[in-house]
Amino acid sequence: METTGVLENRRHNPRFPVSKTALAILGDQQGEVFDVSRGGLGVRFKNSDRLPEARQLMIQMAEDDFYLSGTPVKVVPRRVLEEELVDGCATAQRCGVAFAELSPHQRFKLDYFFWLTTGQTI
Repeated sequence: METTGVLENRRHNPRFPVSKTALAILGDQQGEVFDVSRGGLGVRFKNSDRLPEARQLMIQMAEDDFYLSGTPVKVVPRRVLEEELVDGCATAQRCGVAFAELSPHQRFKLDYFFWLTTGQTI
């Protein structure tokens, strides 16, 4: 396979920024959802220097009384947010969370979450 020097986008689904505050809890780490797609979401963790190891995700949105737990996921490697470096030290990390095998109920709730946070349907 020939490479062009440009990284290919491995995502199968477009991501959309969220317009409301949504918390993502992975094990003992809590972060904020910053984008969402049909296949997963992006989570930003403040003051964290380790990647969550959890295999299940919980999402909470107090504003809309939304709650979903036990969602099977795979955590994708994190990146330091360069714009959030203070004196060379990271103040935030982010990771991607890919949804695994979802039940019909979980898919319905995630579709609703997508609509709540982006105003769009999938």
